[in-house]
Amino acid sequence: MQRNGQQIEQGLLYEQVATHVSEMITSGALQPGERVPSVRQLCKQLSVSVSTVMQAYRMLEDQQMIRAVPQSGYYVRQPRMAIQLPTASDNAPYPKELDAISLSARIAEDMTRPDMLQLGAALPDSQVLPIDKINKLFGHVTREYGPQAHEYAVPPGRLELRRQIAKRLIDSGCSVNPDDILVTTGATEAISLSLRAVTEPGDVVAIESPTFFFFLDMIRCMKLKVQEIATHPDTGMDLDALENAMQQKQIRVILLASNFPNPLGTLMSTENKQRLVALARKYNVTIIEDEIYGDLSFDGTRPASLRAFDDGQTVITLGSFSKTISPGLRVGWCVPGKYKAQVMDLKLTTDHASATLPQLLVATYLEQHGYDHHLRKLRKQYQKQVDQFRQAIARYFPAGTRITRPKGGYIIWVQMSVKVDTMKLHHEAIKHDISIAPGEIFSAIGRYKNCMRINCGLVWSDKIEAAIKTLGDLVKAQIG
Repeated sequence: MQRNGQQIEQGLLYEQVATHVSEMITSGALQPGERVPSVRQLCKQLSVSVSTVMQAYRMLEDQQMIRAVPQSGYYVRQPRMAIQLPTASDNAPYPKELDAISLSARIAEDMTRPDMLQLGAALPDSQVLPIDKINKLFGHVTREYGPQAHEYAVPPGRLELRRQIAKRLIDSGCSVNPDDILVTTGATEAISLSLRAVTEPGDVVAIESPTFFFFLDMIRCMKLKVQEIATHPDTGMDLDALENAMQQKQIRVILLASNFPNPLGTLMSTENKQRLVALARKYNVTIIEDEIYGDLSFDGTRPASLRAFDDGQTVITLGSFSKTISPGLRVGWCVPGKYKAQVMDLKLTTDHASATLPQLLVATYLEQHGYDHHLRKLRKQYQKQVDQFRQAIARYFPAGTRITRPKGGYIIWVQMSVKVDTMKLHHEAIKHDISIAPGEIFSAIGRYKNCMRINCGLVWSDKIEAAIKTLGDLVKAQIG
């Protein structure tokens, strides 16, 4: 391929064609709204095939740099909109006992209807998961392990899987032995077991605000109290605010994700992670760390977990493969540290053992070294989808709408005018077969009525863009 009379280094030709066009856009040679060179014109200019140019233009469309106009050609998109972050939260005034009936449970049925566009559920799109590879492993695993695949995998779980998890944890700065790991039925069970091992009814659990609503559901069911801690939408929990609350000597547990939590997607700095662990030691508080999104950093670097700064006495780390391999396999894990005996006992008396075949499937997939390649693609895919959702919301929602800028995962948090009631918006959106997660279910004290969580785990489509526009129209109607 030639450009300006010079031979360009061969590689993925369509990527080089895309770079050539994008440079014309970023340099100002092509202005917003202007038509880019036609496919035929670019083929002749760069001495490449039609399919190469089409691939390049599809890539630029995905990057939101150009748009196709039927019967006319491709045009430079308008400049990307500047998007403000939501405002930071503050501490709740006191620990709160939760209501007997979960508000999130009341809307869960609407959020999981099969005909619903799931913008409210934090589920990955099956299109981006390695489901075909996992399906092909079924026969191999059952032949390889024979009757063992149908036996109880009593705690701590299959050694093959625990070895692979221990290897994976090295990337997050953790040096653990396979014997330190307990296999669980998803991260949900790992959190439940950990809370039960560490707390008694009436104890206070400190959480980020907003926090994942299922954390609140578990805290409620265990008759614990919750203390909401001020949280910044970019950097995570405010540690000064946390220490002020810890000085009251009431907090027993801190439950959080330092890497890309649901719903804010923040990333706590290394310095703050070290400080958080030190504070927990100082005040004799246990940290339960949810690492379910830890592998999904957009910059490709696996951030350290809190466990990397602990000796096993303060931090319980847990996670699962639900967001990266398969949510239906329900394969999770927990590193309980000094609470291993209590967590193991609770596991045995709760469900005796997690399913064996899913453990062997995930262990085999991890051992075959395809996971890192899959993660590289998945991170780029989620980053692209998050960007597509953010830009669409900025286009279709009222001016002043604020949206988080996650550094990993696939969840965004949207803050709108105080005139907006997202519980009402949820009910209105259901009539259009669209689900959202209204903000107040992410707080123990009914905050965030003008906020919502949106799932960007779905592959972008015209249907999704139409749904975002519908939501924007409904919001505008509420504001009047």
